Amino acid sequence: MTAVVYTAETGLNYRKYRQGKIDKKTFWRKTRVHTASTLGGVAGGIGGAAAGFALGTLIFPGVGSLIGSLAGGIAGGMGASAIS
Repeated sequence: MTAVVYTAETGLNYRKYRQGKIDKKTFWRKTRVHTASTLGGVAGGIGGAAAGFALGTLIFPGVGSLIGSLAGGIAGGMGASAIS
């Protein structure tokens, strides 16, 4: 899902560049900022999922692992995206 959103946003910025609505410098700045934000969100999601999996396994093995990794992934991804 992240890849689809990233590709769509980059495509929209490229279209604006080709139409002359933004200049080349602005296009590349927006692309760099969006790339950093996306990578930060993915890294945070992976870290959060790992931490949630470990915590969920300690509390309730099996189901807790699944729920913890899902909750941790979402929280970690959102947190990292907000920071970056």
